[in-house]
Amino acid sequence: MSKGLRRTLIVGAALLIFGVLLWIRLDISSIKAHLDREISNIADLEMNAEQASLTALHGIGLRLDSVSLKHEQYQIQAGHINISIRLLPLLLGKVEAKSLDIHDALIKIRPGTMQLTSASLSSLPVERIHLIRSNIQTMDGKAVLNDLHLELRDIGPNRETLWEIQAQQDKESISGHGRLGFQAGEIKSGFGKLKLEQVSLTRIQPFTPKSVHPFINQENGMVSGALTLDIAKNNDWAVFGELKLNSDDNEKPIKLRGKFSHPEKDHVNWRDSFIHLSDSAVIAIDGECILARCSTRLQASNIELQTWSPVIPAGIKFHQQLSGTTGLEAEINWDDEAWHGDIDFNLSEGLFRYKEEEIPLPELQLNADKLSGNATSWQAEASLTSPDISGNMQIISAQKPSGHKQMFIEANVVKSKLWQPLANLLLASLDIQPAISASGTINGTLSLVQQDKDKKLELQVDAGLAKITYGDQFNKPEKIPARCTGEIHWSGTKGTPVKSISLQDCQVGSATLERMNWSNKKQKQQLKISNLAINFDQLKAKSVRLSEQSNPFRGFIKGSSSSSWSKSNTALWLQNMSGNWQLQNFGREQWNASGKIKANNGEFSSEHLLLEGMHGLAELKGHLSPARQLGSIELISAHLDGTNLPAPPAELLQKMVISGTIKQTQLTLLQNNWQDIKAAYVWRQGKLQLKGLKSTIAGGEISAGKLTLHAKPEALDIHGKVRFKNVQLQEVQGLNPLLQAEMKGVMHANIELHGSIPDLQVSHWQQSNGDILIYSGEWKQQAKAESITEKLGFRTPETRSYAFKKLEGRFRIEEMNTRFSSIKLLQKGDHYRGSAKISADGKLSGKVEQQQGNMPYAVSGEWPYFIWQPIQ
Repeated sequence: MSKGLRRTLIVGAALLIFGVLLWIRLDISSIKAHLDREISNIADLEMNAEQASLTALHGIGLRLDSVSLKHEQYQIQAGHINISIRLLPLLLGKVEAKSLDIHDALIKIRPGTMQLTSASLSSLPVERIHLIRSNIQTMDGKAVLNDLHLELRDIGPNRETLWEIQAQQDKESISGHGRLGFQAGEIKSGFGKLKLEQVSLTRIQPFTPKSVHPFINQENGMVSGALTLDIAKNNDWAVFGELKLNSDDNEKPIKLRGKFSHPEKDHVNWRDSFIHLSDSAVIAIDGECILARCSTRLQASNIELQTWSPVIPAGIKFHQQLSGTTGLEAEINWDDEAWHGDIDFNLSEGLFRYKEEEIPLPELQLNADKLSGNATSWQAEASLTSPDISGNMQIISAQKPSGHKQMFIEANVVKSKLWQPLANLLLASLDIQPAISASGTINGTLSLVQQDKDKKLELQVDAGLAKITYGDQFNKPEKIPARCTGEIHWSGTKGTPVKSISLQDCQVGSATLERMNWSNKKQKQQLKISNLAINFDQLKAKSVRLSEQSNPFRGFIKGSSSSSWSKSNTALWLQNMSGNWQLQNFGREQWNASGKIKANNGEFSSEHLLLEGMHGLAELKGHLSPARQLGSIELISAHLDGTNLPAPPAELLQKMVISGTIKQTQLTLLQNNWQDIKAAYVWRQGKLQLKGLKSTIAGGEISAGKLTLHAKPEALDIHGKVRFKNVQLQEVQGLNPLLQAEMKGVMHANIELHGSIPDLQVSHWQQSNGDILIYSGEWKQQAKAESITEKLGFRTPETRSYAFKKLEGRFRIEEMNTRFSSIKLLQKGDHYRGSAKISADGKLSGKVEQQQGNMPYAVSGEWPYFIWQPIQ
């Protein structure tokens, strides 16, 4: 046998023995069971795989598909895991894993309980671990890292382990590398670098204490920067570098710069650290954590208020309308469950913006020495003062776990320089014009409660020593009592109106209100007033003005009422009112009323009501129902002046039907006194219909079966048939100027009137007609100036007088002409008959015939001058 053949046989035998041993050792079940025990003993893991198979892709190895790993701190669901196995130990019957490649894994962790020690890392049963295309989430599904690639090389208790990490999704990325030096399983040195690009703050939140979650609860907030890790020994390490935080609202980013150290177990601190809110706004911070209990100090000065926006808890927007320079001294303590501390905050050169207006604020000092909270609630007690201004405001504020927020403010003898701008700021925050001007001091309390979007403001104030004005609507001088307790309820939804307003125990000067409630629910509004008493004359005497709407009122009103109406028709508040009111000279310049009024579901009634004003005095009783548009009113007695005609009734009265009687009424109209007026009336469609009218005037009587009056802005229309009896013409005021002559006699007449007053021109009385009879009359007239001396006024024209025993006739006004027919004249025993016409331009024409001598006369001239000339 040759030497070459012998060698070949030896190698073949060795390979055969190797193959037989390998075949015997490659028992998948035993290898997997061995690895399960190793992993369970070292890492306290429970591992399950749906399928296991051998692989020779990178040497001998084991492939596990659909793998689940469970631990108290984390869970892993992997698509597959490749475990490479050392060959020589395997041939000797020992299983040793060389590397672990985990593909497409979903890793769920509990950040609050993660405790990765150096021993657990260095004692892993592999030299290399590689995570490929993996995602890390919290147990409740919040994303921490996506598309993660992590590699640990040269793992061992006495080795220098290298690590490299990379994760990216869209614009977010985390990358880094470094080394960890182990000796006897403990870290003795280390170094690394980590780079973050636009990483969402929500990814970091699970690793921070719950108590500070509200401060980083910004869904669009991003963090970028670079960090360096330096490890001196196992428990002595430090992180330093710079981070940049971008907020939700496109505000300037915050820069964090400093050093975070871990000198020993359960102890970390940060020194020489700064928060850069802007290029010039820097907050110096230092602090430490011992056994998970932390504290930090913050100091800042000359920082613009708006610069604080990125660090104000999410959901607070009020500061966005404020500007000014601030200073801060604070100390905050916290652990994983809660925080507490105290803050001294100063605001100078403050301004509050409302639309286009800027409201200056005094220098404000906020001292909050009792601050505490956790992830879902907080409490604060503070004092608000201003240098060189006496008084202070004590503030208690809180948020409950349910989200219920409340704030309580108590003002103690606060001067106007402090409370006036803050009151305007409060009005502006409610979208009410901030127009308060004031001097003096006030006392009071304010409470603001918020649940979700519903808000409630409670206010109790005593401003008796203060002078307060609100534009042109409200004015209260100093030393005039002013106190009230109020409540406003509204929704934070944009465009939603106030839901309810209530006032109680209110007083301004002599005006008092026991309680008032107004509500605005769905499509219905309600108003209830209890024991309101206002003497407008006393208020005006003290220069007190309650509102622009109340300025025209005078007199005294007292009572209670309630009403409701729909949002679409606010006029219905009067038609649905119930209550009782007592009036004393209450009203406006035109009319004021005295008496008692009762309202019952929109029907108003009074047994005796006295009206007095520029148009006279009237006593009446009856009832009105605006809802049914019906009423019955009896005019008991009145003295009325129609010289200045009243304005037409309001639209509400225009639509109503009112009936009743008129008694013992006197009316001054057209310069004459119409006395003892009696009539039944009906008011319908803005017109007054008089029936059975009787009255006396100028020693005679007047009566009408039916007379219709219609008030217009500048006139009073009259339509109807009127009878005059025994009227002394010489006592009728205004008649002589109208006729341009002096007229005497006793008149009887039946006239149908169609015209308007006060204008008595013929053009306004078209279609008027009637019969007139005058006894014992006289027409006296100054003759027309004829000569030059008369025209120049050096000589008075002679007065002509025409006396007659009886004059009767019929007239009609039509087409701008006045026609007289059936004229009968008895003068000095002579009888005359005839007719005449006065044209629109005053031309007089006609014919009269003397009956005894059949002598005709032509009547001509220009009114009021006329000439009789015999007709030849």
